[in-house]
Amino acid sequence: PAQAESFTVPPRVIDQWGKEVPSQAVLLGDETPGVIPRWWRITFLGSINKNDLLNYRVVPGREQRVQPNYPVTVHPLANGYFIENGWLRLELKADEPLLSKVWFDPNGRGAFAEETPVIASPVFIGVKTEQGIYDTSSVSSATIRITEEGPVRVVVRLRGELGQAERADRISYDCRLLIFAESPYLSMEINFANQTGNSAYLEEAWLKFRSLPDEENYQLTFGTGGKTPLS
Repeated sequence: PAQAESFTVPPRVIDQWGKEVPSQAVLLGDETPGVIPRWWRITFLGSINKNDLLNYRVVPGREQRVQPNYPVTVHPLANGYFIENGWLRLELKADEPLLSKVWFDPNGRGAFAEETPVIASPVFIGVKTEQGIYDTSSVSSATIRITEEGPVRVVVRLRGELGQAERADRISYDCRLLIFAESPYLSMEINFANQTGNSAYLEEAWLKFRSLPDEENYQLTFGTGGKTPLS
C-alpha cells in the first residue's frame, strides 16, 4: 500500500530457491506535487529453459540489492552519451541520430577495441511517401533524453525530424531505445508522426548503416514482438 512505510523502498525480486536476482524498480505515477505514486515497474534478470516453469517473487526491499555482473552504465558526452553493458557500447550523439557508433564484445566482458566498432558510421532513418523520401540528412539535431537509468535497464528517448532538402514540411520520429544488462540485444521502437499538413501514404521505412565487419553475422528482428526474425 502507498501509505506503508516500506513503500518508498524499492522492492526486490527473489527466485524460487530464495536467491535474489538483479532487479531495478521505478516508481510510476502522476508527477503532481503531493500525489503519491501507486505502482512500481520492476525489471529483473531471469533465466528459464524452454517448456520450464519458474516462480519469481517480489518482496519488500530491505537488504542490499544484488547487482548484475556487468550493469548498464551511462557516461555523458558533450552532445550525447556512451552507454555500456559488457556486451555492447553505444555512442549516441544529437547530431548523428539514433546510433552514432556501436562496439561489441562477444565475450560479454566489456573489452571493446576502440578502433574497430561493428557500426562505425551513424545509423540513418528514412521513410518514403508519395511526396518523396524524408530522411535525417537534411534536418537539425535530435534531442536525447535518458528516461530510465539503472543497473538492469536504461531507456533512452530520441526525438527528431525527417525532411527533404527541397521541402519545408517534416515527418517527426520518436525512438525509444532499450539497453539491458548482460544482453547482446537492443530494442528500438520507432513511431512516426506526419507533420506535413497533408495525408501521406507510407510506402517504406528503413534504418540504414554501412559498416559491419566482413565474415560476422548479426541478427535484426523487425516487427512487433519479434515473432519472425529477418537476418
